[in-house]
Amino acid sequence: DEVMARGGFLAVSVATVGIVGLALVPGRTSAALSWAPLVWIGRRSYGIYLLHWPLIVMMGPGRSPWVVAAVVVPLTVLGAAVL
Repeated sequence: DEVMARGGFLAVSVATVGIVGLALVPGRTSAALSWAPLVWIGRRSYGIYLLHWPLIVMMGPGRSPWVVAAVVVPLTVLGAAVL
């Protein structure tokens, strides 16, 4: 995308550095990122990463994105919890 090529990647990188910096200092940001559901997802993020794409491919082309999401998201989270 042209927006990303013309500074978008830089903006995302700077924002990420800012969030990481805020997460390292006790305060609102670190407390928000310590929320149990986010920690749970973070601990399973690699499993989520590994599982989501094969499930999307198995759904096949031509399906509504809403149907794909309704099937893939729960199966991915369940699979990552088992891994």
